[in-house]
Amino acid sequence: LEEALKSDPENLRALVLIVQTYVAQKQVGAATERLRQAVSQRPNSETLQLFWADWLVENKQPDEARKALAAAKAAAPKSATSPLLAAGLDFSQGKLEDARRELDRLMSAEPSNLDAHMLFGELEDASENYPAAAEHYKKVVSGDERNVVALNNLAYALSRDSQQLDEALKYAQKAKELAPDSSQILDTLGWVYYRKGLFDMSVRELEGAVAKDPRPALKYHLGLAYNRVGKSLEGSRMIAAALAVDPRLAQTSPLQ
Repeated sequence: LEEALKSDPENLRALVLIVQTYVAQKQVGAATERLRQAVSQRPNSETLQLFWADWLVENKQPDEARKALAAAKAAAPKSATSPLLAAGLDFSQGKLEDARRELDRLMSAEPSNLDAHMLFGELEDASENYPAAAEHYKKVVSGDERNVVALNNLAYALSRDSQQLDEALKYAQKAKELAPDSSQILDTLGWVYYRKGLFDMSVRELEGAVAKDPRPALKYHLGLAYNRVGKSLEGSRMIAAALAVDPRLAQTSPLQ
């Protein structure tokens, strides 16, 4: 692999495999230094800088990762990859306005970039601007109708508006067709049924979700649905247990 890199210092496949050999031997520090060396030899390589940035993020060095992303952007000013990754890094650190500015700049140049719309939708979700989030997810779905994450997120965003429950159901059902075993998609579909007052159907989907993934949010939804079908004892216990772990659930999915 080192011989391969000698003849082609930007051979990313060889570099990835070298890193994997270090990781397999639990020598993460050595892997980091080998990557640093490779990047220093080709500082104007967007490919290497992006891989380096990704590695730094994985290894909890966000400030260094930002420098690598800036170098990648300088190496390829017209590429959307480094701005998108920079926005994602801002978003993951809770710097929502910084992420928003980065995405605004990116989308002014590439208004149909589906990855940017997806991240913008997640950002608007985090900002509790659900109508705007739904519009971004719709753009993703219009360009990639089999994107189950976008379908699921769109359905959930729309479910917050009682006037758009039929549309929310359409997207949630489509997501389930594509990923019938996903606990998150079952939870979304069950919650849309709940919001529509179809409580028996809601319980069926939510029980399937909780059986696969007993996270508090899913249990909370199922507890609410149980209360609506006469299983108030089970429902109250499930809601109390979920709120004991995550009290914020009472605000994100209120008792309604």
